[in-house]
Amino acid sequence: MTDIEAGAREQLAGLGLRFEWRSLYNWPAVMLSSQQHINLRRIAREAIANALKHAHPGNIMMEADLDKNELGLRISNDGAITEPSIWVPGRGLNNIKSRVAELGGSQKWGIEQQGANKRYCYLAVRIPLSPSEEHEPHPADRRL
Repeated sequence: MTDIEAGAREQLAGLGLRFEWRSLYNWPAVMLSSQQHINLRRIAREAIANALKHAHPGNIMMEADLDKNELGLRISNDGAITEPSIWVPGRGLNNIKSRVAELGGSQKWGIEQQGANKRYCYLAVRIPLSPSEEHEPHPADRRL
């Protein structure tokens, strides 16, 4: 269980929601810098808080993946979904945007159809990882 996964489980505890975590890579854990770790955890926390506040989902899913030197984190929910293009950014969306930018990454909000009757709203975040860059480990030596 990763620290980001544990934080999400803690945030959702007792709410009666189904939570699913998937890690789409099969290799030793990625060591994140303190800045990456803190920002990714806060991005996940804010995305979940926004889903709970605005969409009232029954299911929340998180996926982590690695593609070359980029780490991906995708958070999706099946709540009352509106088109992201009509959202009025508030503190939560602006905080996510700032944190992603601070990491030199990208973010995308969208909606995807799964099956005939299931739609999911998602946030897909990608941040660069540099294998040649030495990162100071997080004080608790946490890994994703």
